[in-house]
Amino acid sequence: MASERYSERVQKITREGGAGSMEKPKIAFDVDGVLGDFLYQYSRYHKKIYPDSGIDFRMITDYGVPAACGILWSLPGFYESMPVMEGAKELVREFAEVCEIHCVTATPAFAKKVRKDWLLQQFPEIEESRIHFVDACDKQAFCIDSGINLLVDDCPETCLSFPPEKVYVFRWEYNKNLKDMGYKVGRFADLRGVLG
Repeated sequence: MASERYSERVQKITREGGAGSMEKPKIAFDVDGVLGDFLYQYSRYHKKIYPDSGIDFRMITDYGVPAACGILWSLPGFYESMPVMEGAKELVREFAEVCEIHCVTATPAFAKKVRKDWLLQQFPEIEESRIHFVDACDKQAFCIDSGINLLVDDCPETCLSFPPEKVYVFRWEYNKNLKDMGYKVGRFADLRGVLG
């Protein structure tokens, strides 16, 4: 079975633990830009306000650009209607068979309830107790303290705070250069290839 191959590879790549351990490896996913298509959603909301701007935020090369263009994520419905990233549901479902799946996200306080509801609806394989709201600057410490073996994230600053073997960079235009620094960079199909 393919998931058994994933499990063997995940354990080889992510675990440092002792032989004979039956504990499943722990993989954590960021939400905005990894499980949820934040940049598509941001582009959609931006277009509602500025229909002639022509900006496609999915093509930005600077991670901070959406913040500079306003806090559209605070508008009603932004988090509730965010599309799921292509391939995310299938990958989480497959990995949940052989890994302990967590979400580690820096969601604003006002959106935590709707974010949790969205995650539980879109990804029923993720237990509610494994959804963690953590400031971006604290993700590394949280993952170490929680025994997370691999984080899948898109924020360049967050990724750079981890050793390359402990993070998988979900590729966007603003972070693809991390590959030159020894980080594994790609999309979900590539993550299957790394772990499968």
